[in-house]
Amino acid sequence: MDFSNWATGNSRGHTVGPIFVPEGNEISGIEVCEQAGFGVVDVRFHFRNQNATTSEESQMTGWIANNHAHSIKSVFVDNDKTVIGLQVKEAAGFGVVDIRLIYKKKNGTSTNEPFSDWVTDNPSFNWLKETLIPGEGHASGLEGREEAGFGIVDLRLVYDDIKV
Repeated sequence: MDFSNWATGNSRGHTVGPIFVPEGNEISGIEVCEQAGFGVVDVRFHFRNQNATTSEESQMTGWIANNHAHSIKSVFVDNDKTVIGLQVKEAAGFGVVDIRLIYKKKNGTSTNEPFSDWVTDNPSFNWLKETLIPGEGHASGLEGREEAGFGIVDLRLVYDDIKV
C-alpha cells in the first residue's frame, strides 16, 4: 500500500481516513457531500468486483469524515476503466469545492475521455489541482485533510502497486 501525492498541498487541518474498497474490488464511483458555504465536506467511494460485477445492493465504503448530512452527489466509472487519479477544484476560503476522477482503460490503452464528470459541478474555484498514481498501480482507498470551517481541504489516493 502506497499513497499518491496530496492534490492541493494544503497541510492545515487534521487527517481523516483512510477509507478502502475491500480486497478484490475496484472503485466504481465517487460520492461527495457538499454544504453551502463550505464546499465538499465528506467523500466516499462506490465499488464493484474487479470482474465488473456488483451485487443487487449498492456497495460503498464508509464516509471519510463522517460529516454527510448535506447535499449528496455522485459520478461513476465505466466497467472498462480503472481509477488512476483525482482532479480537484480548490477555492480560497472554502477548500475543495469539486472533484472528478481520472482514469485509464483497464487494458492499458489511453482513453479519449480520461476524466469523469465533475461531481458537484461547482463553477467557482481559484485553483485546479490533481494527484496521480505513479506506475501501473490501481487506486484502493482515499485519505484526506479536514479543516474546521472549511470542510475537506486536501485529498490523496491510496494505491496498490502492481509488480510485474
